[in-house]
Amino acid sequence: MVFICPILTGLLLGVFGEVHPDTIWALGTQGSIAYFNGDAESARQAWTRLLAISRLAQGDVDEAGELLTGALPIANKTNHRMLGQIQAALADVYCRSGNPDAGVELSTQALASNQQEHGNENWRSHWAALVLAYCKTESGTSIEAESLQRSVCVIKEKWPVPNFFSLRASELHGLVLARQGRTASAQDACIADAT
Repeated sequence: MVFICPILTGLLLGVFGEVHPDTIWALGTQGSIAYFNGDAESARQAWTRLLAISRLAQGDVDEAGELLTGALPIANKTNHRMLGQIQAALADVYCRSGNPDAGVELSTQALASNQQEHGNENWRSHWAALVLAYCKTESGTSIEAESLQRSVCVIKEKWPVPNFFSLRASELHGLVLARQGRTASAQDACIADAT
């Protein structure tokens, strides 16, 4: 079980995502197994990530930010395959909390990390691109919002509503459009494209 749990957690993350109950169970179990085997750093990483996910899902951005800030150095040190996701989540927290310049810097890193680890067309790369666009608009930089529609559709295809990622992707796209004085009605293009 010691070696199977990280593999199982990775599979669940890839198939169901971070906020699925089975993934949350696996992260908790992985942390517990690591702790009982004397690997306090791996236990801390799994449990910190678990707490951050739950706080983000509950809308507690400040506490999620603190937890993600603690998880980031560990992920950087180990070059963890979820480094880009942690960076993107923390960048989103920065931008929500009024620190868009830090968000732009970190979401740029997240996009590069996700593209390197998962490829350009993976939903994680599209997620990082949406967070980057949101942070750029929050910092006053104009961006091409139409190009983001594909990212929203890729994420919605992977994570159908209701899911944190699909809901937040639509929200981020809407916020970018609103900054440009436009409505978010273009978000329905995924539905129109599918018919």
